[in-house]
Amino acid sequence: MKEIIKEIIKETGLRSLTGKQKAICAYFIVSFCILGSLVTEETTMRISILIVLNFANAVRLLKKVPVPKCE
Repeated sequence: MKEIIKEIIKETGLRSLTGKQKAICAYFIVSFCILGSLVTEETTMRISILIVLNFANAVRLLKKVPVPKCE
């Protein structure tokens, strides 16, 4: 399992990021997954708004992370 994670980090270019930038990327991924899985018809409007605002905050923070160039 460790080898797979190391290979993903190597291929995505996350190795050059600082710890704070990696945490921001993880926060974005978690927020995206929550957005996709919890916003349904059964979720109340207040909860849906909070989830969307949380995702918007994650996007705002992610804009500060430098994106590695694709080859």
